[in-house]
Amino acid sequence: MGNLIEELSAERIELFNGIKQFYFILYYIIFMHNLPFASVQACRVDNNYDNGVVTILDTVLINNVLYRVNNIPANAFSTFNGLVGVIFKTQLLADLNIGPNAFPDVHAKPNSFIRFENASSMKDLPPQMIALIPLFSIVEYGRQSFACFKEGSKILCFNNDFLKEEYVPVETLKKGHLVQTLLNGYLRVDMIGKREMVHPASKERIKDQLYVCSPEAYPELIEPLVITGCHSILIKDFVSKDQREKTIEVTGNTYVTDKKYRLPACVDDKTKVFEHAGKHTIYHVALENDDYYGNYGIWSNGLLVESCSKRYLKELSGMTLIEQNNQKN
Repeated sequence: MGNLIEELSAERIELFNGIKQFYFILYYIIFMHNLPFASVQACRVDNNYDNGVVTILDTVLINNVLYRVNNIPANAFSTFNGLVGVIFKTQLLADLNIGPNAFPDVHAKPNSFIRFENASSMKDLPPQMIALIPLFSIVEYGRQSFACFKEGSKILCFNNDFLKEEYVPVETLKKGHLVQTLLNGYLRVDMIGKREMVHPASKERIKDQLYVCSPEAYPELIEPLVITGCHSILIKDFVSKDQREKTIEVTGNTYVTDKKYRLPACVDDKTKVFEHAGKHTIYHVALENDDYYGNYGIWSNGLLVESCSKRYLKELSGMTLIEQNNQKN
């Protein structure tokens, strides 16, 4: 009788373990699979960044492969078909003990990028990583977020020569151009920023990529508008509690410009991920303002969006300043 009870108990334990394993797999599929890749990555490497976690991604296949920094095979870079991005996630870049064979036979592809997420500049890198930099078209430091217009976006301005409003391509704006604002009339351009960014065209709605606003979704548009995920569309109010909460996840809080809430493009369900992966040029513009931290509502391709502050453009954007005043206001 005792043996029978033990056998039944063992069967129940085995059944329970099987059920537990099934629900764990189900939980992973439903919840973990939908997390941004960086979150899944953190789970797969046991949250241990100190040994140097490297992600190599292919923006055509949207394929991501993880390696330890001292265990990258010779063909890691060459087997990808599209634009290659290499992302280092580690807390101790400068202290890594990287072996001589950590990066064997590395030949990065044209227009590929390398990002050091926990370094602010080259001075934070060990010599082995500095040696990699010339192989890549774009080098990025830190976890930068972009709030910008893609090249070709048009800004509503006032033409003094013809005394009429017109849309001007953002890349042709000059200091002194008069830009139409929502509440403050026409204000002059104070400075313009420009930089390159790598757009992965990820299916995940990550913030550091480009999104399209279409006339079908936004009837006020005169043509499609492409902006970065952190660039905000100005709205009267959030359409749901979920939209508000997602905005807070991206920006840290809810913010108001010209009495309108800022809705990041990556949060707005009406935007679509820009299809063309690769390197793109982006711009942003700051207008004259006595408030170094203030911005305005402006129109781009017919849609009400935000300009940026002088502080963002000078200190946070990582952009090359094309036009600027010599002094802070």
